[in-house]
Amino acid sequence: MTSMLVYLGFTYFFNILVNHVDNEVIKNYYHYSYIGDIIKNVLFAVALLQIPRRTTAEGHTRSFNAPNLDLI
Repeated sequence: MTSMLVYLGFTYFFNILVNHVDNEVIKNYYHYSYIGDIIKNVLFAVALLQIPRRTTAEGHTRSFNAPNLDLI
């Protein structure tokens, strides 16, 4: 979630404002949009590394915790 907010803050809104800025300013500051992409990718990598690992036998029995939605 945090990485998507960083992406929106740095890259997405930065690219929207490009239409309203002179070309000289764009040439001087376009590389700052890469900072948001780098931070987003690092935070995604950290999130993927934090996924807990389980054994296959235990993991299937404990992870399936869906409610019984049959109404009949």
